[in-house]
Amino acid sequence: AEQAARVVANVMINSSFFIILYVFSVVHPKKAYLCPRNTPCCMLYEQTIYVGSSRIIFTSEPLSAQALATLGIASNECVEHLAVDDNMSVSWAKVVKKVEKSKFVAIITPDIERTFGSVASQMVEVEAAGGVVANEHGELLMILLREHYDLPKGHVERGEQSSEAALREVREETGIVAKLVGRRPLAVTLHAYDCYGRWELKRTLWWQMQRVEGEPQPQRDEGITWAGWCTREA
Repeated sequence: AEQAARVVANVMINSSFFIILYVFSVVHPKKAYLCPRNTPCCMLYEQTIYVGSSRIIFTSEPLSAQALATLGIASNECVEHLAVDDNMSVSWAKVVKKVEKSKFVAIITPDIERTFGSVASQMVEVEAAGGVVANEHGELLMILLREHYDLPKGHVERGEQSSEAALREVREETGIVAKLVGRRPLAVTLHAYDCYGRWELKRTLWWQMQRVEGEPQPQRDEGITWAGWCTREA
């Protein structure tokens, strides 16, 4: 799990999403953190939403130099700050305006859970699931989707469990039949999208997997032009 988590973090940091994943079983094995909907699986920093290549960070205090370094943010990067109102809320429209100016937006609030819930309620929630698949050599399965490297993932269909959706998406997008490693998600990410004027908040649970059979074959009709195995150094 530790190797997979580190590889995912390295892969995502160098992708278009700039994601840093902190898996609680690796970083803090004796302390569980709560993600949205009280799923005990991982922590990102406190709460983080990604909008394209920008990050929206919910924090209880201004980000220190040490916190910026932990988040992979250079000291010379511009970080926009937003304060909440008396109801611990902030308008999503204001957040979007900040995102248009900066790649990093910090929402400062004394009640992170309440503020996050307020922001999330202004969008339509979408559930997704993805696979972090390793082969017998310890290499990780990746895809090239619309000229960006990514991990196989997709929407959870009605009646599906998250883990079932993740296994299905891996099979459909890459041709790889895999099995789950562990009973809990490896990590959770949150992305916000402007979908034809309606903002959606996609919550993706990532499941650790091991290849069972098959060779990588990209699902080209979904815009995937390559699927293959990568090492952490790649």
